[in-house]
Amino acid sequence: MGITYFLDYYHPFAGLCNQLYLITNHIHQAYNLGVKVFVNKFNIDIFKKERVPVNEVLDIQATNENLKKLTGSFILETELPETIETIPNLCIYPVSSVEILNCLEFNSSILSDVNKLKSIFPNGYNAVHFRLDIDCILHYVFGKNVYNHFMDLANSDSILAESYYQTLDQEKIKKCISFFTNQYYLMINHFGFDKTWYISTSVGKYNIHTPMVPILNEFTNYILSRGGRFYIPPKIYPQRELNGLVDLLVLRDAEKLIGFEGSSFSEGYCLKVNSIRNVTKHFLFVKEYR
Repeated sequence: MGITYFLDYYHPFAGLCNQLYLITNHIHQAYNLGVKVFVNKFNIDIFKKERVPVNEVLDIQATNENLKKLTGSFILETELPETIETIPNLCIYPVSSVEILNCLEFNSSILSDVNKLKSIFPNGYNAVHFRLDIDCILHYVFGKNVYNHFMDLANSDSILAESYYQTLDQEKIKKCISFFTNQYYLMINHFGFDKTWYISTSVGKYNIHTPMVPILNEFTNYILSRGGRFYIPPKIYPQRELNGLVDLLVLRDAEKLIGFEGSSFSEGYCLKVNSIRNVTKHFLFVKEYR
């Protein structure tokens, strides 16, 4: 029997796309080494530290079929082998193979929820990755230490996290928010209002993002004032990353997408995957705050 690498990991800040990148990179590594890989768990909520067997998120068989077409071999093991080797260096960035990233297929129950959402828009839809959540703003305005402290609080107590946010320099925060929202308005005007705008956002779904609700309301009111329509999906799952995955796959298939520069979600996944598919897509990306 050949060697099988055992891929298991946990990082408190490794959200949905970071995990997809990590799995992609180690499938690629296994292919280059001529070995197989068994993926053990998937983190479905970084705040609750909740993990499940990977086959509850990925369709391993369908992914293997895609890998077979791409590489000529099945790379993923479906059952834990008796003899395994630990992958020595877990690597998330950069994505080493967009083609393998595109091979990842997802659990049928998740795809069913995605298709239900897409069926709401029989004439197609556009999409916005509205990334004005608290952790994003803190990352850009205050840097690593403040961001990490906030995330530590958010992982244990959303009320404490929101209280900590209120102690920070609100003028700096407003300046950053204005920088982002001005771009969102310009881009949505550029694309127009002929189709419903699907808005992917954590704002309004999790208590820690409550301070951003008025900003989101202003944005949706603007769409309505221009004769447009919008749709913000409800939380389908209790777990953060599962809701994110549904949003991700809906965004991926939008006709026009306003994404966020540097985001592993809208630029890192949606743009990369669509770049190697034979489909016509239109992308604009909100620039990062510098």
